[in-house]
Amino acid sequence: MRRGRVHDTWLRSQHFDEPGLQLAYETAHDTTLAALGRRDRLDAAITRMAADSAYTPVVTRLGCLRECPR
Repeated sequence: MRRGRVHDTWLRSQHFDEPGLQLAYETAHDTTLAALGRRDRLDAAITRMAADSAYTPVVTRLGCLRECPR
């Protein structure tokens, strides 16, 4: 199981006796998941746009700097 899934499973297993605290926790968790979803959709859109841009050749060449071992 991926580390993120293990953490999410743990987060979902947290429960609080006080209803207001439980609601606040669930709201914060839902907000975090929504933000992660938006980030993933933006990353995918940027990847698609970058594949067909005037800057694609330059970005491709610069990509080797990020992937090269140090």
